[in-house]
Amino acid sequence: MINEFMEKFVMENELPKSLSEETSGSYRLPMDEETTIEVSDVPPGFRLHCLVASIPEKDRETLFVHVLHGNLLGQGTEGAVLGMTEEGNYLTLSYDFEYPVSYNEFKEIIEEFFNVVDFWREEARLHKAGKLSTS
Repeated sequence: MINEFMEKFVMENELPKSLSEETSGSYRLPMDEETTIEVSDVPPGFRLHCLVASIPEKDRETLFVHVLHGNLLGQGTEGAVLGMTEEGNYLTLSYDFEYPVSYNEFKEIIEEFFNVVDFWREEARLHKAGKLSTS
């Protein structure tokens, strides 16, 4: 499923053909120069994963509380899950779809995931600048 969908997605969005599989059923979809979304085949569905932003050393707890609120019932993530890398230095976003979807649903899910990544990158940037409002 994911192979066909990614081929079509690449063609429709005029992305470089070099987005070929990294490993069987796994693709790296560049969002911009610094951010890449990993798309993996997990039958019968698929998984999206992305490193969103680095977690600053200063005032980490405030950002963590904000992230927890974002995860609450999926309201701030459109159903995806915010987390962090094992080392605790990057904020991550993941979304597991454990069921098959149509191509149109797949395309909408990818686009919404891009939007959520972008939103949380901005939230992390605001936190680093000391401008994040958590109220």
